[in-house]
Amino acid sequence: YNSSTVTAKGRERDNQAARIQQWNIAAEMPLPWDSSVEVAYVGNRADNLQVNLPINAVPFGVNGAVAANRPYPQWQQVAMWFSAGQSSFDSFQLKFEKRATRGLYVLTSYTFADALEEVGAWGAGGHGIQTTLNRDFSNLDALLRAEIGPNAQTARHRLTFTQVWQLPIGRDRAIGGKMSRALDAAIG
Repeated sequence: YNSSTVTAKGRERDNQAARIQQWNIAAEMPLPWDSSVEVAYVGNRADNLQVNLPINAVPFGVNGAVAANRPYPQWQQVAMWFSAGQSSFDSFQLKFEKRATRGLYVLTSYTFADALEEVGAWGAGGHGIQTTLNRDFSNLDALLRAEIGPNAQTARHRLTFTQVWQLPIGRDRAIGGKMSRALDAAIG
């Protein structure tokens, strides 16, 4: 067999489970017209996140398909998994809600968020540090701290607006208040 087409993957001996800490604080105040406003802070921190180090990767611009260019040319890929990544999330949230009255319901919310991470999120196709040029894997913590950046899956600003208006059509309503039960079931 040709070992240069084989991929090798390893895991650190004392792999740790990820740890996530979450917290929030919120205050809600009533407003006129059956409405309210809520202000909240939401945050979390995570550590021991899975990190995939592509140990057999080549520097950017070098053809990795050529075995002689790889640090371990006898293997296709060599990846090592460590539980060493960290992430953080902080957000300010604002919500306005008008409870349903006269058939109208309104909900508006705004979030300003800041999310940082050291390795790409699973759903974004990241899984680890992407380059190895001049990297010293012996000090993994320093290497990961240098990789911290914005989380690609978290929107910094998000505004949502929802409104529901129940039309006044149907039995016991302004339009068609005396319609039959069968007609009310169809269009009421």
